[in-house]
Amino acid sequence: MFHKNNNSNIVYAYGFMIRLLIITFIALFFSNCSFEKMFYYPDKTLTNQNKADSLGFELVNFPSKNGKVIYGYFAIPKDSIFGAILLLHGNAGNISDNISSIETLQNAGFEVLAIDYQGFGISQGEVTHQNLVDDAESALTYLEEKTNKKNIPIIVLGRSIGGHLAVKIAHAHQTEIKAMVIEGAFTSHNAIAVAASPFWLQPFALLLVKSDYKASKLLKEVKIPKLIIHSTEDEVIPYWMGVELYNKAIEPKEFWQIKGCHICGMWLYNDDYIKKIKELISVCP
Repeated sequence: MFHKNNNSNIVYAYGFMIRLLIITFIALFFSNCSFEKMFYYPDKTLTNQNKADSLGFELVNFPSKNGKVIYGYFAIPKDSIFGAILLLHGNAGNISDNISSIETLQNAGFEVLAIDYQGFGISQGEVTHQNLVDDAESALTYLEEKTNKKNIPIIVLGRSIGGHLAVKIAHAHQTEIKAMVIEGAFTSHNAIAVAASPFWLQPFALLLVKSDYKASKLLKEVKIPKLIIHSTEDEVIPYWMGVELYNKAIEPKEFWQIKGCHICGMWLYNDDYIKKIKELISVCP
């Protein structure tokens, strides 16, 4: 009695798939926070702490807007200071994966504050899009206090999802931040979700992924000097997104096309990277 002909089997299978997709859609729609977390892959274990200590990195902490404690590394150069950099990492790992980048910037004469968002490393709380914004804004306030009376420019440097976040922070704090550098950034949460999804899932990704802000839109109003970096070989964030961000941005701006893996610019083009950051702040008002 359970045997069906082929046509009936096909109809039954398609009907089951449609019902499953509808149930999945409803479940995801009403649990957007859970869906939002799919963007992030935090690592709660800090590694290479001995190296961080040997480089003189200070493990600092400060409260985010919701009271959760945020941790980060603060590094001071040995010689003259060109500026202070707020370093915003990507959607995976933690600050200990960025020790070599912090060291590079420190050796080039920059104070560096690299933070772990809520849920990353030993920072308290849980990761959400909004918490990232709150954490970065709290970090900016903390960095301002650290650099008070030094009369040095503050630069926000974000990579991957940190690049998208950097645009949001720069847009809201153009008085405090003097320049912005982003590498391997995407245009919006919605757009990268669609780009990363199979064709049949793209309509769902477009509907389900919430994005309170879009870098491609905000860049039309960011007036500070901007350096946008993207690799033509980026296997994570499509190169065209970097181009679109540049095209949407207003002057002053520069686009630096590189080769190599996703957000590998500082490792592959060390000297040029530092040179371009210093050139960027030289045009700061």
